[in-house]
Amino acid sequence: MEEILARTADAFGLTVADLKGNSRAQHIVWARQAAALILKECGLGYSLVTIAQALGRRDHTTIMHALRQASTRRQAEPAYDRRLRLIKESVNYE
Repeated sequence: MEEILARTADAFGLTVADLKGNSRAQHIVWARQAAALILKECGLGYSLVTIAQALGRRDHTTIMHALRQASTRRQAEPAYDRRLRLIKESVNYE
């Protein structure tokens, strides 16, 4: 899980602390939503609650919203989709 957060933060030019922080700056929110989507899609069976805790969120419904937003953005913005795929390819899932 930490590797996914680190790779996502790096891909967006942020730190893991930024992803886990409370900032609502758009570029940080997009990265946080990307991390949530990758964690959910990685095949390791992370629950919404676990992902919420890893990202410093209080509630799993925040992650549900993040997943919807990231999925929509992925479909609308090819560059965002490419970035997500590159992050997923760079992670060792063992």
